[in-house]
Amino acid sequence: MIRGSGLASGLDTQSLISQLVSLQRQPILRYQADQRAAEARISTLGSLTSQLNTLSDKFDDLGNLSELLSYKASSSDEDFFSASADGTASPGSYEIEVSQLAAAEKNRSAAFADGTAAVSGTTLDITVFGESAVSVSIPDGASLADARDLINSSGAQVSASIINTGSGSYLTMTSLKEGHEIGGSASDAITITETVTGAGGQALSLTEVQAAQNAQLTIDGLAIESSSNDVDSAVTGVSLSLSKVTAAGSPLQLTVESDTEAVKATMQEVADLYNDVMDTLRREDMKSTSLARLLQGDLQNLFSSAVPGATDFVNLAAIGLESSFTTGKLELDATMLDDALSEDPLAVAALFTTDTTGLGTTLPDLLDRYTN
Repeated sequence: MIRGSGLASGLDTQSLISQLVSLQRQPILRYQADQRAAEARISTLGSLTSQLNTLSDKFDDLGNLSELLSYKASSSDEDFFSASADGTASPGSYEIEVSQLAAAEKNRSAAFADGTAAVSGTTLDITVFGESAVSVSIPDGASLADARDLINSSGAQVSASIINTGSGSYLTMTSLKEGHEIGGSASDAITITETVTGAGGQALSLTEVQAAQNAQLTIDGLAIESSSNDVDSAVTGVSLSLSKVTAAGSPLQLTVESDTEAVKATMQEVADLYNDVMDTLRREDMKSTSLARLLQGDLQNLFSSAVPGATDFVNLAAIGLESSFTTGKLELDATMLDDALSEDPLAVAALFTTDTTGLGTTLPDLLDRYTN
């Protein structure tokens, strides 16, 4: 093989060829660089979209008073009742006496030899709390255990089990709902129509062995009846869970107070989410884009502007959420927020919850225009 080196012509052909190849590659290299830049920007936009959705969801939640304000409820003796509160509660103290706990109705079958004993073919129509009856068909000769399983899989609001005493087995059916309808009869907590259709085995012959009863308590001397031991409508925003009867004439204390630490944690989360978005908008591959400039301006304007309809505190800066002059990031002044919550927690909440103009509405609306 003969390879010319350029000696005859005096040209460095190898160098010339390399330069030509390099020139030919320049458009490809530029394309590859553009492609890498585009992929990086797409990745950044994906991260930004995720951050905006998270920020939007957070403010959507804060548009609800129960999600924004936090209260804590405590019992003077949790052996008798425990308590919790949501953002619709109000600070206060109450005297609680529990005279009766709610109990579910129970029904029991006749005695069977054991769980394998045959049951006569039967149709059970089971009604709980007056709801639509659920029909359970037990085939003739099915075992007591089969009958239990058919009841449990029927969708009826009862639980069936077998109790073995050593001398006999009993099918027990218990309502999944405590108590009975207020104003109704205790015997109507479960209504069972038992129709025997078969001749083999033994009929269940279910009878009531424990009547349903409702919880009875007083709150500051006012009588309360509840079909459940979980009482969540007696005091606004407060849920009670009753577990023991109190001594007559010896009330316990329920205390509801503002949980400022929880509200501060929520506001710090708001600041962190906002700052994450701003950090992304200021990234090298984003900061020069019109999208970044527009979104950054819109967010800064919304977070600093007065909220129409807000009362004592007109914007976030008034409750301690203010943009830093040096970093541009949102910072929380915990002392200012404590003072605002102490002065008027509902006025703090109004920044987020005011109909149509609160940040719980306007921020998600703003971000939807960008993410969509």
